[in-house]
Amino acid sequence: MVRHKLNKVKSNKNNQCLLPEKVIQDILLRLPVKFLTQLKCVSKKWCSLIRNPNFIREHFNHKDNQACLLIHRHDPELRRHISTLFLDEDLLMCEDPDHLQLPNCIEMLVGPLNGVFGILNVDLERVALWNPAIREFSRLPIANANLPSYMKIVYCDLSLGLDPLTNEFKVVSIKKLGDKETFQSYHPLVIAVYSSNNDSWRCFEDVVLLNSSMNVCGSKSNNYSKGFCYWMTIDSKKKCSILAFDFGIEALKKIEIPNCIQPELVELALYDDSVAMISYKHDVEKSMDIWVMKEEGNWTRDWTIGPIINEHLFCGFWKKNPIFINYMSLQMIVDDGGDCEIPNLNIQDHQFGFSVCTYKESLASVKRGNQCDGWNDHAIIFEEFFQELPRIEEEDQDLSFLPVLVN
Repeated sequence: MVRHKLNKVKSNKNNQCLLPEKVIQDILLRLPVKFLTQLKCVSKKWCSLIRNPNFIREHFNHKDNQACLLIHRHDPELRRHISTLFLDEDLLMCEDPDHLQLPNCIEMLVGPLNGVFGILNVDLERVALWNPAIREFSRLPIANANLPSYMKIVYCDLSLGLDPLTNEFKVVSIKKLGDKETFQSYHPLVIAVYSSNNDSWRCFEDVVLLNSSMNVCGSKSNNYSKGFCYWMTIDSKKKCSILAFDFGIEALKKIEIPNCIQPELVELALYDDSVAMISYKHDVEKSMDIWVMKEEGNWTRDWTIGPIINEHLFCGFWKKNPIFINYMSLQMIVDDGGDCEIPNLNIQDHQFGFSVCTYKESLASVKRGNQCDGWNDHAIIFEEFFQELPRIEEEDQDLSFLPVLVN
């Protein structure tokens, strides 16, 4: 029906355009992704326009493409993940769209970045890129061989970013390995970078930065901002710093933080598209400071939130307002000056598989040539991809990527 009506608008009997191309493009920019994917079939010209990177960028940033709050949570009773999308700024209307639901095989979800998520199964080292709005799911190659039986991954984090020079998606995997029996750590941390243009991983080490005493703390929300991703780190001397990865030159750097911040009471988040530190204080009353990095290494204490109820745990931001979850009542609250409770959520567990993020639909493709899955029932595709792999015998494995055991 949509295709038929727009065909009538587009052409007259002589197949000549009735509207200027600029007007047609302006109309298309205002349409939801779902309609635009259908309209690619109208003509080759429209298909080329809708796939054009400039059009994709303009559509994503258009004022009619509203940002929504997306909450992922795990229901232990139903044994499944639930994704809830809030459709208005006041968080009064919500739905659980089928195309945003995740099967249980997903252990980690990162992003979104330009409407694209990274998904991970740690044990199987399976990674994929996922754009739910256009129903695309792209399987990434495995970064390296299976670990030998005496080793295990004791920590793994994933970050999704954009190369500011090529505008391609890149994925960073950071792992800490350990011995299954002795729990001794291996060093340095193992980092691999995936390039969507090359469809390959590159493993590299920086012994100075990624030493065995460094513990990397995962972020509760997207940790990508302006060409960099960030991790909070704590060394054996309880000194806190930030590890930053530059997606343009694929290099690591260390960023110092203010000395007044206590390392055991700090975490990273994105605030107004800048990297920020959430520093907790437990003086007379619980409160938290928001430190924002406007320039590299230049931190400003933007504001202080408090007093905060002890049972409230920080989850992220919505429209610059912090979101908390009460771990006793399992109720979510937006601190907009009046502690607005988020209705219509049946939260069963705040510790496992729980995250909040700002989501906008996007036309950005995750295709690599023809290697991409579309779906009617995406859960089946996810399950097939994240199924267990046959184990490779140790004598046949290439273990050259493994770091050294700390004595």
